[in-house]
Amino acid sequence: MARRRAEVVRPARIPLHVAAALEQLTAAPQAALLRSLGRQLLAHADVTELWLRGSLARGDADRFSDVDLDMHLSSPPWPASALRRLLPSGLLSMREAARAGVASAFEAVFEGGVIVDLDVYAERPGAPVVKPDAARWSHRYWVSVLKARKLVARDQLTVAQLGLGYQRGLVLGAMAQHAGIDAGDPQALNIYALGALLGKLAPPAATDWAAVMGWPSRNRDEFVAAIDRLNSAMAALEPSASPLGAAVRTLWAKRDYLPGHAPQ
Repeated sequence: MARRRAEVVRPARIPLHVAAALEQLTAAPQAALLRSLGRQLLAHADVTELWLRGSLARGDADRFSDVDLDMHLSSPPWPASALRRLLPSGLLSMREAARAGVASAFEAVFEGGVIVDLDVYAERPGAPVVKPDAARWSHRYWVSVLKARKLVARDQLTVAQLGLGYQRGLVLGAMAQHAGIDAGDPQALNIYALGALLGKLAPPAATDWAAVMGWPSRNRDEFVAAIDRLNSAMAALEPSASPLGAAVRTLWAKRDYLPGHAPQ
C-alpha cells in the first residue's frame, strides 16, 4: 500500500513578539522592511503582541506580496499621528481604514510599492473616528494600481479587470473632490454612489470619457493602457505630485510585471 506523503502545514500567523522571531523571517524582498517595522513597534510599551499573517506567514509570498500584521495594544487605539512616528523610513503614504472587527486599521505604502496592512486590537476602547478627506481618494487609487500590478504579474488578468470599475470610481471621486463636491468615503463606493457622483459632476457632453476611463479593456495590453490613462487623470487632479503617486507611476511604467520583462 502506497504511503501518503505528509503535507506541510504552514502557520496562519507568526508571533513576531516571541524572542528571535523577527530574525528568523524568510529572505523575502519585504523582510528587511518587516524587521525594521517590527522592531520599532515592539519597542513601544503599549504593544503586547505583533502577529504576521498572510502569504509572508505561510511562506508562499512573492515580491508583490503585501505585509499583513495584527497588533495588540494594552492602551486605547493610537491616532495615525502616533503610529506614523514609529514607522521606518521610506514611507510614501498612510491612511486609516475602516474595517469591521478591529479597533482601528491602517494602510501604509513604502518605497518600492510595498503595502503594509496593519489591524489594531485594543484592550481599552476609544478608537479614533475615520474622517473622509480628499487625499483618501488618491491614496486608495494608487494602492489599487499596486494591486493591479501584482495581479497582472500573477497572470490574474480577469480579477484585475474586475477592479477597473473600482479604479474608475476612485478617479470620479477625486474629480468630485477637485471640483469642491463632497464625494464621501471611498470605502462606501458602489454603483449607486457612482451614479450620484456623475450627477453631481454634470460633465460636459464634449468630455471623452472613453479616453479618460480607458475604454475598452479586453486584453492585457488594453488593460495596461487603461491604467496608464487613469494614472494620468489622477495625477492631473493632485494639486502637487504626491510621493505615492510619483512612485506608483514609475513602478507601473517599468512594465516589469508583464510576461517576458525581468525585474529592474
